[in-house]
Amino acid sequence: MQFLPIQKPLIGWNLQNVEEYGPWKSIIVLINPTKTEEVVNLPVGEWCVLANNKVSGIDPINQVMNNKIKLAAISMYVLIEA
Repeated sequence: MQFLPIQKPLIGWNLQNVEEYGPWKSIIVLINPTKTEEVVNLPVGEWCVLANNKVSGIDPINQVMNNKIKLAAISMYVLIEA
């Protein structure tokens, strides 16, 4: 597990080399505890969202473009790298 270098009070970590647990290379978890939307720069890769402030599941909701993601206020996101 590696914590991501993102602005506080946002929290993010990257679980790498998780292939033995499922079909993904890496999993990123992001938490926005603030009352405002925040933008987070992600590590280079092809990231897809599995969970956001409205929906969660095992099928990707959408793909992240330009290695940046906008986090809704008071939310948690789960992203995967396939």
